[in-house]
Amino acid sequence: MQLKNGQWGMTLLKIVGLCGEFPVRLVREMGGYYDYRRRIIIELVHEGYLKERRMKGYQRKIVRSLSLTEKGRLQIRRVDPGTEGLIRRHVFSPEDGQGDWKKTLRLHRSAACFIAALRLGAVWRPGREKESAPDDQLVYYGAYEFHHLHGSDSKGSRVSGVFLQRDAYFPVCWLGTHNMFWNQEVEQNFCAQLRSSPICGHRTYGGHILLGEDWSLAENLVLHGINPRTRLIRLRDESRFYYTTLDQSGLALLRLVLDPYALYHFQKTLYTHGVCAPSPCPDYLFDLGSIAEFYELPNLRRFSIRPAEGHFFDFQSKAIERINNMGVKIVSIPSSWLWTNQED
Repeated sequence: MQLKNGQWGMTLLKIVGLCGEFPVRLVREMGGYYDYRRRIIIELVHEGYLKERRMKGYQRKIVRSLSLTEKGRLQIRRVDPGTEGLIRRHVFSPEDGQGDWKKTLRLHRSAACFIAALRLGAVWRPGREKESAPDDQLVYYGAYEFHHLHGSDSKGSRVSGVFLQRDAYFPVCWLGTHNMFWNQEVEQNFCAQLRSSPICGHRTYGGHILLGEDWSLAENLVLHGINPRTRLIRLRDESRFYYTTLDQSGLALLRLVLDPYALYHFQKTLYTHGVCAPSPCPDYLFDLGSIAEFYELPNLRRFSIRPAEGHFFDFQSKAIERINNMGVKIVSIPSSWLWTNQED
């Protein structure tokens, strides 16, 4: 099997090496044809470049995880010594992250956020380009990288990285259907480190990015978020939580959250088509604090101002239909408009 720069097999070796551990199920979120990429994985494992482990996760479900072997690292060294140096020095992931389920889970969450950064075209490699990136360039720092540069490791934090864009920074997390506990003090401590670090500079807090496997997770987040006794994320006024997914539609939506100029042009498109007027935080960005206004607990009246109507993309429709129990009119926005806007 030939492994050269530009080939997907070599790209996968580098990603697995940088992340320390990589969940096989995340391959579906990397774009392209899954069956072809799964065959490449089988070949890489068979020829000894990758090692595949099977662990019992939540509810005793089997989780398949990839890690880089010494043979794989040496192959990377032959074709890309710079990346091999980052892997060997453990710039993005700890040296002892493999073998323990909780540590592996943390690496899997980091891998999901790293894939989002790669697919968005963010600058992630350490060096002059990253340090001097212009304001209109998206930059990504992994949490492990950031802690070694500017802060202490908050192992209880769910934040796996941070996006820097223009005048704002966005902590990013990966959430699954299990293990969504949220330690408010730990998260506030990490955000305090971000605010005081050189990488944030003049930037202000733009909101947390919550990445999930599918849109159905948003319902649980909203229902628990307005519960004052929840152990999950509390939807507070001082924080914003934007929920999206790792598929093409979710990443296109994430671009609107991160780039105010892209959002401005898209809102002009919607206004031209007579859909809705521009807004500082439109419904379709899926800020969970705003989405919670569409839901009312059966035994708790919050006396909030109910929206007259809400505007959401077609790929968000099932999630908001399950959340909306107040009869608010839902206006669907074709996702094709989102793609057209970003292609322009």
